[in-house]
Amino acid sequence: MARGLAAIVACPITVVKTQMEHTGPGAVQYRSTAQCLSSIVQQRGVRGLFRGVGPTLLSNAPFSAVYYVFYTQLQVGPGRSLGPRLNTFGVAASFVCCGQAMPMSHALDW
Repeated sequence: MARGLAAIVACPITVVKTQMEHTGPGAVQYRSTAQCLSSIVQQRGVRGLFRGVGPTLLSNAPFSAVYYVFYTQLQVGPGRSLGPRLNTFGVAASFVCCGQAMPMSHALDW
């Protein structure tokens, strides 16, 4: 859920950045970030700032699901016997789960 919220919050920033980086035929050269932002809002409305948020959320969902499964299993299994050392284990488990979930979920992007 936090990953999805972060994607929604960051979407306007990403849209403006992408628009400012765009080069090629018909590309507009903006003088400032504020000009780019106001241009997007004038042409497409506030909704234009969230263009692409749907596919972003859909691509984040598999990663989050796989990560959650691995993380909860590590907490239930080995994490249960650690007691006060659980915080350190939780950080390590998070890295392990990320390493497992990333290749599995990003294979869908190829």
